[in-house]
Amino acid sequence: MPRRSSHISRELKENLGLVLNVLSFLGLTVISIFAGIYQFLGRQWIWAIYALTLILLISLLVDYARIKRRMRRLARSGVIDYYSEYRSTFSQGFWKQTNHAYRYLGITGSSFSIELKHWMNTEGKALRYEFLLLDPHSPFLHQVEGERLGLAADDRSQTTKEAIQNQVRAKQSQFQSTVQTLRSTIPAQNHHVRIKVYDAYPAYWMEVLDDQKILMGILSPLRPGPQSPLLVLEPRGDYSFYHSMWDQWQRLWQKSTDYP
Repeated sequence: MPRRSSHISRELKENLGLVLNVLSFLGLTVISIFAGIYQFLGRQWIWAIYALTLILLISLLVDYARIKRRMRRLARSGVIDYYSEYRSTFSQGFWKQTNHAYRYLGITGSSFSIELKHWMNTEGKALRYEFLLLDPHSPFLHQVEGERLGLAADDRSQTTKEAIQNQVRAKQSQFQSTVQTLRSTIPAQNHHVRIKVYDAYPAYWMEVLDDQKILMGILSPLRPGPQSPLLVLEPRGDYSFYHSMWDQWQRLWQKSTDYP
């Protein structure tokens, strides 16, 4: 599992460990200080030092409680990890734990279709697959590519139209390449691959693994999908962030159309 770049788990555990280490060190230091003060300055100074030490201990305990509360809130939300930037090796680590179904939501899926094909033909050949790709003729594709180029929405010049159309054609070509790649896999030959196209603004991409884990990337005009921040979600309680995103997937799947 790719955990080295994880921000949430690493930072919280480091902060919690720091507080516990400081508490332990402070406890030993206090014992030594009290012994020295009693020997050299007398009993009248001990209470002043004791009061100061107590204040420090209370402050550290408050920090400890705050970090514990934060960890509990994150646990209830279903967000189990965060990565500042996506790497295809992240997904591959999670793919290996998938046993039944793989689902994907994105624009073209071209950024890792080759790696996915290899996995589908080897370890993942017995799974079911469902892909939601942006309709290559959707007006939202033009909007996304215009934003990516930094062009104003009300700029209707011929130069702008040509620049956007060139980007759209490139995306349409990537879409066709992804579809061909997916349909050449062993699961597709066994009728275990289904591809649908949706017509909506793509604000994020998702991988849903066994309906038990979601990898979710936040899309931005300034950063392509592979460079987008990544959240790892798992179901927690009756309704968590995971359940909300899973509901989004299901609604979009129901509204989308099969790609011929």
